[in-house]
Amino acid sequence: MSHRHILSRRDNDTTFSRTIIVTNDESQAFVPREHHNFKEEMTMKLTRSSFLILLGAMTFSTFSWAQSCSNNTIKGSYGFITSIRVRPPKPGAPTGRIRFIGGISYDGSGQAKAIGLSIRTDGQEIPVNYSGQYEVTPNCLGVLTLTTGSNSQTVWRFVIVGGGMELLTVVSHSPETTPFEQKRL
Repeated sequence: MSHRHILSRRDNDTTFSRTIIVTNDESQAFVPREHHNFKEEMTMKLTRSSFLILLGAMTFSTFSWAQSCSNNTIKGSYGFITSIRVRPPKPGAPTGRIRFIGGISYDGSGQAKAIGLSIRTDGQEIPVNYSGQYEVTPNCLGVLTLTTGSNSQTVWRFVIVGGGMELLTVVSHSPETTPFEQKRL
């Protein structure tokens, strides 16, 4: 003996009607029935989603066109902190981190100077002193090449955010270096 029941259930803000067929052995089967507003509701959701995607794209493109940067955008001093994961010289030895904390000054015309402190895995503190050149593109991306007194170089790539209040930064030749922020002082 079979029984037929009609259920209405809300799923993701859409109402579905289903027929449940219960058989003699009490197993159930769902037989979907068309809901008269289903197509209309889905069309509204797609339209709403498309509008939000379009609005987001317009906002992003307006932002990228509206903001123009130059070397002068970051004129001033910034502080930063980062670390580098150090791979052990022997297999199985623990991994360590070298930490850096410091300040950097951009002159507005392409020259930069950085000073700070490197803290080794054994706790040894080593002063660092870099100087170099930087360039900022109109779309607010920048590159900074710093050189130490021993002529070793490091290259930082950054994006300017908040009108120059922060520089989101990665070290391009060192994937072991944690990305960091340079914050205006």
